[in-house]
Amino acid sequence: MENLIASNQLTEKNKTLATTYINAVGQKKSGLFPELLRDDVEFKGTIMTFHTAADLIGAFKQLGTVLLRNEIKKVFADENGACIIYDLILADDLNAVPCMEWIKIKKGKITSIQLVFDSKLFLSVRGEVMNRLNPK
Repeated sequence: MENLIASNQLTEKNKTLATTYINAVGQKKSGLFPELLRDDVEFKGTIMTFHTAADLIGAFKQLGTVLLRNEIKKVFADENGACIIYDLILADDLNAVPCMEWIKIKKGKITSIQLVFDSKLFLSVRGEVMNRLNPK
């Protein structure tokens, strides 16, 4: 019984940590990243890969120029991490890019992230948003 309680508590902590991370990205709260990410976090995305928190944070700052927010749809968690399904809402607030992140967590920090999304949709929407933000 105690193992089940401990497992449930760890699952809830992982769910909270992963949700906090997705919201921090969406709200551009980069000050939270050092407490959420290990320095050697591995990030594998559909179009990018990073091997350090510093590189990942730099990418988030670039994304922040067109990102409006993240809208979490569903969170699945266990004692090893979490899976989050969410919509990435870009600055025009019209186009949502469906995303899924598989987040592994050890000792209260994110150790790896695998991001899956439709890269064609993201790149076309991002291009449209950039054109609107920087008209010629």
